[in-house]
This record gives sequence, structure tokens and C-alpha cells, in this order.
Amino acid sequence: IDILVNKLISMAWLVMRMMLILLLLRKVFTTFFIKRKENFANWKNRTVIE
Repeated sequence: IDILVNKLISMAWLVMRMMLILLLLRKVFTTFFIKRKENFANWKNRTVIE
């Protein structure tokens, strides 16, 4: 029974860590993507003004 519990705990821990990593990656990606979009819009506006 102990071995089974340990396996369950380790699996839950793995899943939790993977979820955390995925959330972090998504956050980083979205912020990076938004920044790039903003930069692109600014660049387009600048070229239009000049």
C-alpha cells in the first residue's frame, strides 16, 4: 500500500510541476507576443507619420 501511495504522490507532483511550467511558458509567450505586436504597431504608425 505504501508503494502505491508513493507512486500516486510522485505522479501528482509531476503533474503539478508540469502544469506550473506550462503556465509559466504561456505567460512568458503571451507577454512576449503582446510586446512584439505593440512594437509592430508603433513601427507601422511611425512609418505612416513620416
